[in-house]
Amino acid sequence: MHAHLIQQFEFENNELIPKILESSLNGIVFHKAIRNSEGEIIDFEWIYLNQVALKMLGRSKEELLGNRMRNIYPNVVEEGIFEKYIDVIDRGKVMDLTFHYDKDGLNHWFRNVAVKQGDGMVVTITDISESKANEKKLVDYQNVIEGILNSSYTGIIGLKAIRENDRITGFKVKMVNAEAMFLFTGFHIGTPILFSDLKHLFLKELEDQIKDVITYGRIFKTEKEYVANGKKTWYKVIIKKWDDGAVINLVDITERKNSEKLVISILNSSFNGITLLSAIRDHNHKIVDLEYTMLNDVAAHILKKEPKDLKGKRMLEEFPGVANTDHFI
Repeated sequence: MHAHLIQQFEFENNELIPKILESSLNGIVFHKAIRNSEGEIIDFEWIYLNQVALKMLGRSKEELLGNRMRNIYPNVVEEGIFEKYIDVIDRGKVMDLTFHYDKDGLNHWFRNVAVKQGDGMVVTITDISESKANEKKLVDYQNVIEGILNSSYTGIIGLKAIRENDRITGFKVKMVNAEAMFLFTGFHIGTPILFSDLKHLFLKELEDQIKDVITYGRIFKTEKEYVANGKKTWYKVIIKKWDDGAVINLVDITERKNSEKLVISILNSSFNGITLLSAIRDHNHKIVDLEYTMLNDVAAHILKKEPKDLKGKRMLEEFPGVANTDHFI
């Protein structure tokens, strides 16, 4: 009775194993080693292939079963795959190999995992051509973006917040283009920069604004003078939230600043208050506010403000009472 149960178990498993192999989403192949008189492996014979493996290789069972590997795929030797298969059987190594095979009628990326089985091996084959193509598309896209960023005259820095007990203590550089690297020597992707030891006064002065942007999602704009490589340069600085971090845009406005300086010197020679205002419009193109673009010292004195404190500010924010006057309407 006991022997009968054992025979039944073996029979049922012999019936079950092929079903399991055929239901696999991976190609499964069993190779038997072919040896010469000295016992050296000179080829491999196909003993079993499931339907997925046959489809991946583009062959029929009749073509492969009982045939030798080097008859069908002679370039496995040149590609170094054959030698790795020998190591699996003779040295008992597990092989996990990702490779591109574009010979012998194939043009696919494969991941093959081979394990020793008697004087042969079982190879699990995965066709990863699609994922490799997607990887290439991603790399190509990243190269295009990097090329665009590096050709820009705007310095761009992407920062990710470094937190300690949910408190922002610094940031890690996630992206920096060529123009920004010129400004901030030593800034590279992955560089951690803590506010406690910031060497760049330019960014140290923006610490509170960077934290505010990251925390509350506000957009911050300002204009700052910065000295890089002994040269004074004016930049328009725009900081925007980016994931759990911020993107800093630096636009060189030195030429404009020099022109403004000349204009201001001319305006300040006047005994009259002179103000240059820019219209702020809503989506209907209606003027809803005015922004102070430029004003001379006399105008600032009349308004009881410093010119630097008004420039870039909106009239109704500074003087809300103006809204209901004939002067604004």
